[in-house]
Amino acid sequence: MKILNVVSYGYPAGGAETHVRDLSRVLTERGHIVKTLASDAGPSQDRFADFTFRQVPGHGLKKIAGTVYNADARRALRQVLSTFQPDIVLLHTMQQVTPAALFELKRTPTVLVTHGPEIYMKTLLNWSLSGKDYRLPERRRMRDLTPMGLVHFAFYRLACRPLYRRGFGNVDEFVVYSAYMQDLLRSEGLPASYIPLGVQLLHNQPLPSGPPVILFVGRLEGEKGVFTLLSAYRALLPSLPEARLVFAGDGKDRETLMAQAGDLRPPVEFLGHVSRDALAAVYGRSTIVVMPSVFVEAFGKVGPEALSAGRPVIASDSGGVREWLQPGRNGLLVKPGDVAQLKTSILSLLRDEDTLARMAEEAPRTVSHLSIEAHAGRFEELLHQVVARSVASR
Repeated sequence: MKILNVVSYGYPAGGAETHVRDLSRVLTERGHIVKTLASDAGPSQDRFADFTFRQVPGHGLKKIAGTVYNADARRALRQVLSTFQPDIVLLHTMQQVTPAALFELKRTPTVLVTHGPEIYMKTLLNWSLSGKDYRLPERRRMRDLTPMGLVHFAFYRLACRPLYRRGFGNVDEFVVYSAYMQDLLRSEGLPASYIPLGVQLLHNQPLPSGPPVILFVGRLEGEKGVFTLLSAYRALLPSLPEARLVFAGDGKDRETLMAQAGDLRPPVEFLGHVSRDALAAVYGRSTIVVMPSVFVEAFGKVGPEALSAGRPVIASDSGGVREWLQPGRNGLLVKPGDVAQLKTSILSLLRDEDTLARMAEEAPRTVSHLSIEAHAGRFEELLHQVVARSVASR
């Protein structure tokens, strides 16, 4: 089968993009021909896209028009459909793609994968806005919107979302990676198939000796709870002065985060972007992994990844996290944005060596069913069904 991915970013910008890359690799190993169309946004290195289109302009009237309808994305897709001639198209993140691409897919079987909050989702539209649209970037309530944030919210709701809904007539199947997201889409009249997300499972590694290391892996952005974690670390240092905090990843809030951490001793370590090959070693030197997201995690692939490496996880009780985190067995749950509770949970786990060791031993077993290979097999079955239905209806 010839499969075409269409995604906003053709480099590992986040969990959605790394998943597209990993799923493509496994489907290719299964004998399929997989290509990816993505915007030209982002760095030139570590890219996995085979075809590109121009990203939405960064400012002015062209940005407004491009956010509603990226004509170049549609033109590029038209050309790829003509030359590559895929049997099926997989739409992923849509920020740069925009609804424009949907109107080019009348004759091609199409699956739309919802990885997380998107403009077309009424329930989670507030999480599609920039942190700058809120007075406090870690709070996403309507009453916290700035005046410009209200303008952006209205623009997405009234100008963009209706165009998506119209274009969805060309989507044959919606897919989500958690039961939480399935319920959300169904509540908005978009029946979706649920396929549990798969991750690149790592080898179980023994807990390291020495000072405890608290690890964060992901985008360094307010919505990921990085400032909540930093505040919790600052608060726990008087009680556990030997503890270390490590951030692995990059993002638009990195400089602000580094500035706020500048006075702490021991110093907070910032590793920047970590390659797939180096990630296992980063997990290996950690004691626990923290996922303090204040926004809705559709699934949270870092969690199962860390658990497979034998690291207990403390995570915000948000979205689809409960589908892999079993409180008391492989980690702990905390209220999103609650600094005091996060501090207490980290301290209690690091101080209880028996519980820490038991969770570390149990963790890999709790996610053994979430391999990328098992996920690809389920996904492959769905793709065959969609193509077969399309052929039968012609």
